Amino acid sequence: MAPYNSTRTHIIFRTILLAGLLLSLPAAWATSTISQSPGDLIINEVVAANQTGLTDEDGDTSDWIEIYNRGKQPVNLSGWSLTDDPAQPEKWTFPARTLDSQAYLLVFASGKDRQPTPPNSALHTNFKLKQQGEFLGLYNIFLHRFVDVVSPQPEAEENGEFPEQFDDIAYGRYLNSDHALRYGYFADPTPGQPNDETSLWVDLVAPVEFFLQFQYGFAGRVRFERNRSLDQRLKLLNKPVHFHSAGWNQVRGGHGVCV
Repeated sequence: MAPYNSTRTHIIFRTILLAGLLLSLPAAWATSTISQSPGDLIINEVVAANQTGLTDEDGDTSDWIEIYNRGKQPVNLSGWSLTDDPAQPEKWTFPARTLDSQAYLLVFASGKDRQPTPPNSALHTNFKLKQQGEFLGLYNIFLHRFVDVVSPQPEAEENGEFPEQFDDIAYGRYLNSDHALRYGYFADPTPGQPNDETSLWVDLVAPVEFFLQFQYGFAGRVRFERNRSLDQRLKLLNKPVHFHSAGWNQVRGGHGVCV
């Protein structure tokens, strides 16, 4: 009976030891998945090309990310993170703060890496946003899961990226005709407030360009670009261009510069 009991004890001990080792593995070793629908916490608005808009406590026009708690309960942000790299889901972790129900929280994507705990102190990620578009995800460390990813697709996709961004234009959530959350461009950013759907750009496309031959021998390309703001004008060869057609700017030569 003694050898049997000894063997059984060794098996139980090794089983407990193996379970402990598996539970102690770093979170980075766990498989990160993408939630198929956003949860209570969402990335509500992003500005990735902040030129003349909101400034941080240093007076810099840093890019920013807005988190919104659309749930009915407050959420402790300990155990949550933001990242621009799906392979590093815990790249920047939130400090111990509570985000109330229906409340907004701004995080500057400045690369300054600041995580103060006082409620009114500014938060700064350790990464910046790329204007040409990239991955941006909100990650729950305890669940080992991305709960929201900024993507134009109806459902979050692994390694999905937000599209190219424009100067002082926000990219944020809105409800479509089916009352489903989608991302779109907003001419008027609203940090810390509900998104202004009256300034929403629907079905924004890449600049349209084609070739024209004029009567007096001029031949060149004509490019149409979406207005980036009401007070911006396009210049071509240091001469302002004032042609407008249904909200589009006409630029000869295809090399307009926003000023």
